[in-house]
Amino acid sequence: MPVFEGAEEAIGRILAVRVLELDVAAWLNDGLGRHELPEPVREGLLSNMADEARHDAVLTLAASKFRLSTQQDDQDAAALKADWEAHPDHPLVKAFVLENAVFFVILPFMRLFGDAALRTVARDIAGDETGHAAFHRQLAIDLKLSYSRSLDRLRRKTVEWLFSGVKCSTPFGNQRKFTP
Repeated sequence: MPVFEGAEEAIGRILAVRVLELDVAAWLNDGLGRHELPEPVREGLLSNMADEARHDAVLTLAASKFRLSTQQDDQDAAALKADWEAHPDHPLVKAFVLENAVFFVILPFMRLFGDAALRTVARDIAGDETGHAAFHRQLAIDLKLSYSRSLDRLRRKTVEWLFSGVKCSTPFGNQRKFTP
């Protein structure tokens, strides 16, 4: 079985919402154009943008392999993508909120309930996202940018959609071996 029994729907939605990876790269690029930033910061943002493209590629491969998302999942993910894109908060803020409050929820779930391939993907992406999230959050603080209540509501809506209907207990309770 590719994923832990009962986690199939959530993993399908997680793989459908991968469409937001490239939005993060676009928001970082937009942020580059809005502010005069020191060269090391610009280089950091460009490097993080390249990582987002790599994340999108590997998650797209995983989605093709597992085929767990439904047509409705893909439509819902597209609608969430449109909501994130249209949101008026600063693009750097949207990037750090998405990384901190959505991706950091998704990745541990993939590690707990996915097969070896999904655990590896999640571990590798988490390594990048840890640095990205800290970098983007600090940049937003330095630029005196903050997120709005409406962005917080969108974050909650996204996470609630991802995990609605999860019907599995933890792998630990079911004697499944998990290696962090």
